[in-house]
Amino acid sequence: MADENMNTIHITERQKVQEITDKLEEGLKELFESEKYKTYLSTMSKFHNYSFNNTLLIAMQKPEATLVAGYKAWQKNFERHVNKGEKAIRILAPAPYKIKEERDKLDPVTGEMMFDENGMPQKEQVEVTIPAFRAVSVFDVSQTDGKPIPELVYSWKLEPTDKLPPGKKPCLSLRELEKQVNSDLDRLMNVVDGTMTVCELVDRYLKTKTGVRQSTRTGYVTVQRILAKEPFGQKKIRTVKISDAKLFLIKLQQEDGKSYSSIHTIRGVLRPAFQMAVDDDILVKNSFGFQLAGVVVNDSVTREAIGREQMRKFLKFVHDDVCYCKYYEVVYILFHTGMRISEFCGLTLKDIDLENRTVNIDHQLQRTCDMRYIIEETKTEAGKRKIPITEDVAQMFQAIIEDRETPKLEKVIDGYTGFLFYDDDGNPLVAMHWQHRFNRMVGRYNDIYRVQMPNILLMCAVIPIAQIWQNRE
Repeated sequence: MADENMNTIHITERQKVQEITDKLEEGLKELFESEKYKTYLSTMSKFHNYSFNNTLLIAMQKPEATLVAGYKAWQKNFERHVNKGEKAIRILAPAPYKIKEERDKLDPVTGEMMFDENGMPQKEQVEVTIPAFRAVSVFDVSQTDGKPIPELVYSWKLEPTDKLPPGKKPCLSLRELEKQVNSDLDRLMNVVDGTMTVCELVDRYLKTKTGVRQSTRTGYVTVQRILAKEPFGQKKIRTVKISDAKLFLIKLQQEDGKSYSSIHTIRGVLRPAFQMAVDDDILVKNSFGFQLAGVVVNDSVTREAIGREQMRKFLKFVHDDVCYCKYYEVVYILFHTGMRISEFCGLTLKDIDLENRTVNIDHQLQRTCDMRYIIEETKTEAGKRKIPITEDVAQMFQAIIEDRETPKLEKVIDGYTGFLFYDDDGNPLVAMHWQHRFNRMVGRYNDIYRVQMPNILLMCAVIPIAQIWQNRE
């Protein structure tokens, strides 16, 4: 039974070898009878360590192959794996086997046949190696994935002064190539870090920005959210070319409708993030190191403060409107003091001195993206000030204080309490609340009057509220 199984195995192996031999015959015929010989020769020139037969087999089955190895060899020697569904390249591998034969014994010195005492030729058992081949599967590097393959360098010269062999093209010497390789090693191109995505790089960069204000950090979060939704955010940073960076910004403007200022902000995060990767020797070049003006259209417009007549008309509208008259004091104060909206939101009862007609401004109220309320210092040291107020502004503050409902439990934020306005949950109002109210007031005004009022921007804490912007005609 065992002999039958052995015979079956040998027959199967012979069939496989015969199939490959038939392919060789077909390949040889094509090589000399068709126009494919250039393709064959090109492939065969890459495999110096393979026999003519196996090189021809590789060229027949995968002409574009550059480096082949067996399934396990890729795993063990190169830390790579063959991709699922790849078709193997079938070649011949030596599979010699040994047998013992009885042969005439020869004299080791003279090489002549030896005889026994009866004059008969002496016999001995000799182990003989029988050449044979078996069919094996190999795969090209293009069919695998994993650790990068080191590239070899070669030259016809060792030193720059060495002469080229006859018929060889000019090339750098091995010593010069060695310097280039060492230069690359000095730059320490970190392959692992180079595989991080754009989002991961931005996250890493923003972790280094620990001393920024909350308003700036909120802007960072907005950029992170935009990148997280974009396919560009998932690209490996090593694959991002300058053209990729430009096309991404163009897409934001032309397809997503982002304004120039928004794109400027996004690029303001990406550019230093990629520069950090360059400084860390992860990348060679900053893909965002170009001028923005030549890539996207600057659709921003020059803005200027509204005039006194516009301010007077808007105040009269708010005063007379049955819905928005409750906000008249706030609008009047913001128009006449130049306070930033976050400074106004941060005012407490202790900051308002009606007797001496002054308002103390040395902090501002912010709400973070995770809905925490915090107190920050003014944007600059010069922003810490005591501003004098007129009699009419003092009256507005007086009306606000008189109408203020004392909460059951005063909210304390970083040691500050007694804020002027609270929401239904007992939290002090922030810039966003007032921005929404101003938007509704302006919308209502424009529904009534032919001469339109421009949008009033309050969200940005760095823009004085006294400067109510409108587009230049």
